[in-house]
Amino acid sequence: MAAEDATALELGQDDEPENSANPLGTSMNRVLALQPEYSFRNSEPMRERGLLVRGDIPDVLAGWVAEDGWSVEGRDATGRKSRVPWARVYDEGLSPSARTGWYVVYLFAFDGSGVTLSLNQGKTEGSDMKGLSSEIVASRVAWARDILSEQLADSPELTRGFDLADGGGLGDGYQAASVAAVTYAANRIPEDAELRVDLLRMLEMLRALYGAEDMMTSREPNTHDPEPPVTRLAEPVDSSKDFDWLVERTLWTRGELREITETLQIRRPQVVLAGPPGTGKTWVAESLALHLTGGRPSAVRVVQFHPTYSYEDFVEGLRPVPTASGSIAFDVVEGALIEIADLARSVEHPVVLVVDEMNRANLPSVFGELLYLLEYRDKEVSLLHRPRFSLPANLFIIGTMNTADRSIRSIDSALRRRFDIFECAPSARILDAYFADSARSTTVARLSDGMTALNDRLAEYLDRHHGIGHTFFMQEKLGRVDLERTWVRQVKPLIEEYFFDQPDVADSFAVRSLWPE
Repeated sequence: MAAEDATALELGQDDEPENSANPLGTSMNRVLALQPEYSFRNSEPMRERGLLVRGDIPDVLAGWVAEDGWSVEGRDATGRKSRVPWARVYDEGLSPSARTGWYVVYLFAFDGSGVTLSLNQGKTEGSDMKGLSSEIVASRVAWARDILSEQLADSPELTRGFDLADGGGLGDGYQAASVAAVTYAANRIPEDAELRVDLLRMLEMLRALYGAEDMMTSREPNTHDPEPPVTRLAEPVDSSKDFDWLVERTLWTRGELREITETLQIRRPQVVLAGPPGTGKTWVAESLALHLTGGRPSAVRVVQFHPTYSYEDFVEGLRPVPTASGSIAFDVVEGALIEIADLARSVEHPVVLVVDEMNRANLPSVFGELLYLLEYRDKEVSLLHRPRFSLPANLFIIGTMNTADRSIRSIDSALRRRFDIFECAPSARILDAYFADSARSTTVARLSDGMTALNDRLAEYLDRHHGIGHTFFMQEKLGRVDLERTWVRQVKPLIEEYFFDQPDVADSFAVRSLWPE
């Protein structure tokens, strides 16, 4: 008897590696076992889950279907981990991303109760990645079920309904977009041979949908035909908006920028850039947003707070509208945050909300119950007009605060605790780096030294939060006349505002004393 045969007998059949006969089922059960240990951070259980979802499971599936031209991918999100990981089988030309087109997907329940195999669809359209309305998604499902009516009748065990235990999150969206599904309970997943039969059956139905779409688009329009599903390419990644681009655009150091991006991706998904006027806070916030979203402008939303900005503007509220009878009705209007949160739920890359001039509004009133969700992204709350709402993990919030308007110390402490705050101070280094570019020039001697001296004096009288930022002096060509105009029209009025009750102190600041001829 061969040595390896003797060893096998000694070990016995039960000692055979558990995943040798059913690698897919074994990997799926392990993912489900890890789900109760979910963390949005890349913890050890989440790292193991990622290896299974992105590696082991797609590898098995590819071995089953690649020869037939299918592509396979698995995702559990980068940075902040997704609550519902998945692995899908698709046609690369007809469904280039999970946001568009039809595909077959394995969806792992958030609570680890089971995994669902679903014939599903992307829920965005157009270059702006506009999320499809629930009505359009429902019409697409109805169209597909009509096309597949015979196959569905022959497989009564395939249902539309399933529960991913992710109320208010992506789970509800997956269920609404599903055409047919079968759910395998944890620790009761069939052997791989049965799993493969179910998958191939779903792929046959997927082929039928692709064929029906092709027929719909290749013939003359018929007003009696159901509306075909929309399958447009989503906005592509702009690879030029990389980290080097971010450094060059903002002139911040690599260490400073890396600390902010790592904070958003790992530590806390909301930060504030705070500093005096003219320190480039909004510029840096919008640049960070473009970099984090892969250069997708449609994934960035900018709102500016002001004293009358309200909860109804930011979250949701009622708006009066006239009716046909001449009376007034009230429609629920979604605010900026709900709109971008819904967008974030429909995509798998970061989405960024930039809140400019954040401290000019009554922040506790504007944010309301969202204070809770800022800290607990994996939870949900009931809004006045929406029974379940959560903030998706891929939604980042970057606020800017002008410390000359209102000190950060005066901001509600509960809100302040939920943001990591990065100070943006006037920077002689950035000003020097700006004019180090050969495309720009200044004839003002010791320009950055004068700005530093100005801010040192302001700090003596007030504090470091009431300074004059470097962007006031960042012009393509800055000569003596340009400097004096900037002083008279921008810098001097700001200093007079700082010392509105001390005009003699304000008058003591003079451009010629800071930048002698």
